[in-house]
Amino acid sequence: MGRLYVHVLEICKQNAASTAMRYLLTGYGVGLLEHIRSVSSTASELQQLAVNLLISLPQEKFEHIDEVIQRVSGIEESLENVAKTVSMDRLEELAKGESSEAQRLFQSADSVLGGVISDLLEARRMMETIEGADDMRV
Repeated sequence: MGRLYVHVLEICKQNAASTAMRYLLTGYGVGLLEHIRSVSSTASELQQLAVNLLISLPQEKFEHIDEVIQRVSGIEESLENVAKTVSMDRLEELAKGESSEAQRLFQSADSVLGGVISDLLEARRMMETIEGADDMRV
């Protein structure tokens, strides 16, 4: 996080961002970027677990795991959209503008991330249900 923080701080300095904007970008912006990376990593791990589960399941269970994989793909698409919204280029644009615009953008991104996390939890629950049903079959 330190390197990211320093990079965003440098963007703020180069663009003569106001104190409020510096605080917003280095606090909320950096936090969102880190959160996006973390959730993206979790989504990738979950997708790999789903693929591994698919390999080990009998064919009649494929439709259940396919639903999980589709959900995780949707999650990754949402994450890509949020990442574009809170990219370094976007932070540089925001550093030149008003803090209220940045705050609205960050709140919107934060809301989308909340939904993504809920979807991740649901996908994990679905996988655990599928695994449990498969274990009971043995």
